[in-house]
Amino acid sequence: MIAYPEAQAINGHTYQLVSIFCRHSDPWPPDLQHGYLENKFVTIEKTLDKRDSLNIFLSADDAKFYKLSPTRIDSLRNLRFTSLQTKLGQYNDVYIIEDEDWMGNFTTRSDYITRVYWSKSKGLVCYDKKDNVYWELAAILQPVTR
Repeated sequence: MIAYPEAQAINGHTYQLVSIFCRHSDPWPPDLQHGYLENKFVTIEKTLDKRDSLNIFLSADDAKFYKLSPTRIDSLRNLRFTSLQTKLGQYNDVYIIEDEDWMGNFTTRSDYITRVYWSKSKGLVCYDKKDNVYWELAAILQPVTR
């Protein structure tokens, strides 16, 4: 996670950004030195003019979320929570965030994610791909102490 609240000290606090990055394995390109990729996973932007937004940049093994514009936080406040049962448990604070494919360029791809299920308290808990394929959170990893 990375944040830069002090970066605006010159002009005053007008904008804050928090980003969460992920590291995952990827077989392509085969000459990748480290054997993994690092990607931005989620950003949350907060502005003084209340144009707060959530951006999900989900990219996993054969799965990509094509949401081209940010999700406005105030639009989430207008949605009702959905309940979702997964193998890990029950979530009663879930937003369903739909894909965006205005031109129809992405829906034919095999990695196309149609919707993301985002728990307000837990984050990403599930996503649907086309053709009834889905992923859901099945375990929460705990830190190992040595």
